[in-house]
Amino acid sequence: MVASSHFNHMKISIQLVTWNGAKYIPHLFTSLRAQTYHDFTLHILDNASTDETVAAMHRAASDISVPVTFDVEQSNTGFVGGHNTLFARYRDADFVLLLNQDMILESDCFERLVRFMEAHPRAAACSPRLMRWDPATGEKHNRIDTLGLALYRNGRVVDWMHGHAWSEELAETLRYATVAYTDGRKERWVEVFGVSGAMPCFRTAVLTGLPGNGGALFDPQFFSYKEDVDLAWRLRAMGWNAYTLLDAVAYHDRTAASPDDPSDHAAAKHWKTKSALVRQYSYRNHWFTLIKNAPLTPGTFWFELKKFLYLLMKEPAAIRFCFSTKKLFSAMWKQRRVLRRARRAHPIELERWMI
Repeated sequence: MVASSHFNHMKISIQLVTWNGAKYIPHLFTSLRAQTYHDFTLHILDNASTDETVAAMHRAASDISVPVTFDVEQSNTGFVGGHNTLFARYRDADFVLLLNQDMILESDCFERLVRFMEAHPRAAACSPRLMRWDPATGEKHNRIDTLGLALYRNGRVVDWMHGHAWSEELAETLRYATVAYTDGRKERWVEVFGVSGAMPCFRTAVLTGLPGNGGALFDPQFFSYKEDVDLAWRLRAMGWNAYTLLDAVAYHDRTAASPDDPSDHAAAKHWKTKSALVRQYSYRNHWFTLIKNAPLTPGTFWFELKKFLYLLMKEPAAIRFCFSTKKLFSAMWKQRRVLRRARRAHPIELERWMI
């Protein structure tokens, strides 16, 4: 581990927020040591883990050859709070990458991400192709975790192509896909509505200039869940682009992802797989995102009405949780007005992402 006082300006700042993830740390750091690109700093914040995460992190980071900082919170500030804290402290790199603890990366992953961002100045965000893996065995699967965020006309945002088997044939069918050759090496990417929060790489200068959050990375009111969707909306509204790089690959152990299916049945089935706390934050933050960013269409109204009535009958606790934070909804409407005034992209441009 290199002391934080000994590093200079690096190309990319890696932010890692951990919480009770001791079983993942050895796998993650093995893939970090294998990276072909080394011009990065690693900033770690542990969110008051109650397992052996902190000890595992100290062991794993002791022999990594890049500068590392390590902070431990006394209470869990959530995914949003953890990353906002790190971003406020360490934002001097050209790019910032948010790394989940349950990831493993192919060796050229960072190299491909940085090279793409340097070559595409209108890209505010990019992400590798995220696949699935099993931490119990270390086995990498050929199933897609996500190729980015897809936006449906009813207002739902889902993990695009989640659960599909990856193949070269599938790659050729993806919309907005591009193929290029760099130094004889084939590189493919696809433009998406937004990138997943599992492993996004952002252009730092774009994030610091976004309206609405006072320079924070994520809206601090979200705590956890849907913060990546909110950020995707805001980047698109300001005219920035987002991409998934199909030849940059990482693997994610996600417990549940939004199904790539717009139907009410799929939404209800997915809802039941979440814990009660996750359901409450997810539903509230979904409303925060809609109020702040989304066009209020008949399709959105009808879908949300059905969802509200379903929860009223099946899980009134989620409704009560929303009403317990009703003061925040007023703040979201105020942010909507701020974001509407600052918006640079025409509404028609945003509508082209609705499928």
